[in-house]
Amino acid sequence: MAAQLKKTVKPSSGDYTSLEACMNANEQDLVSNDKYFDVEIDGDWTAAADSSAVTIHNYTTDATRYINIYTTAAARHDGKWCATAYRLEMDTRVINSDSVSNIGLSGVQAVKTGTGTGNYQDAVLYQNTVDSYRAWDSNIFITRATGGSASAGIRLPYEARGLFTNSVFIGYYGVYTIGYFRATTTQSYMNCVFIGTGYQGFRKSGDSNRSVRVINCYAVGNGGQAAYVIAGTTHIVITTCASDDGSCSTSTVAYATDSGAYFTNVSSGTEDFHIGASSDFIGAGTDESGVFTNDIDDDTRSAWDIGVDEYQAVGGGLSIPIARHHRRLMGVS
Repeated sequence: MAAQLKKTVKPSSGDYTSLEACMNANEQDLVSNDKYFDVEIDGDWTAAADSSAVTIHNYTTDATRYINIYTTAAARHDGKWCATAYRLEMDTRVINSDSVSNIGLSGVQAVKTGTGTGNYQDAVLYQNTVDSYRAWDSNIFITRATGGSASAGIRLPYEARGLFTNSVFIGYYGVYTIGYFRATTTQSYMNCVFIGTGYQGFRKSGDSNRSVRVINCYAVGNGGQAAYVIAGTTHIVITTCASDDGSCSTSTVAYATDSGAYFTNVSSGTEDFHIGASSDFIGAGTDESGVFTNDIDDDTRSAWDIGVDEYQAVGGGLSIPIARHHRRLMGVS
C-alpha cells in the first residue's frame, strides 16, 4: 500500500504559505516512491488570498499514487464565492495542471481578476495528456475569469480528461473544451454550473472520437450566444441538463431568483447558486450515486437536483470529511 506524503498550506504555522510553493517543493515520481500526496489547506484566510499562480508539473502519478489537494472546514468556502475562505486570486492564469494526471482538487476557489494580458487568460488550464492514467478533478470547485478576450473559467485542450462534479465555472466562456482527441480520453461534468459572461456557457470545439458526458448541469450564455455550443455531436452525451435558452439540453429554465432556477443570487461577481423550494431543478436530475453522493455543501444528494446544490428544507452540514470523501472518489479507502 502506498504511503502518505502530507503537507499543509496555511497563512502561518503550516509547511507552506502558498499552494505553489508546496507543489514546487515536493515534485517527484510518486509511483516509484510509492506515495500518495495529500495537500491540506487549512487556517484563516480572511486577511489575504493566496496570490501565487500554481503550476502542477514534474510529478509522476497513477490511480493509487495521486495528488489530493483539499481544504479543511476552516478554510473552505460555503458553497458560493467566499472572500474570507481559501482562494487563489491574481491577474494571470491561476492554475495550470501541466500534463499531470490523477489530481484531486476539492474546496478550492480560483479567480483571475482584472484584464490580464492577451487572449485566452483562463482561470484554470487543465492539461492532462498522459493517456494511460485516469484523471479525477475538482469536486467542489469555483473558478472565475475576468478580463482578457475569450478567457474561460476552465479550458481543456487536446487530450485533457477529467471528472468535474459540483463545480462552478464562470468566464467569457464558462468551459471551453477543444476537440480532436483519442478514443480513450473522457471528460465528465456532473452537477456543474457554466456561466458565459461574454459568450457561451459550455463550448465544445471540434469533433472527436472520445467520450464527453454532461449530466445534471445548467448553462447560461451571454451576448446573444447559446448556453451550449457543441461541435461534433457523435461522441457527446447530454443527460437531464438545463439552460436558459434550451440549447442542447433537456429543459429551458430561467436564470433568475424569482422564477425557473430560483437561485439565491445571479448578480455578476456575487453569484450564489443555492436553489429555493420552487426551483425547476428539484428532482429533475439523474441519480449518479455510483460516482458521487454529495453537493457543493457536502450535503447528501437524494432527489438528485440539477446543478451544484441539492435543495435542503433544513440546513445540512459537512457530512463527510473532505479528504476521506475525495479518496473514495479516487477509488481508495
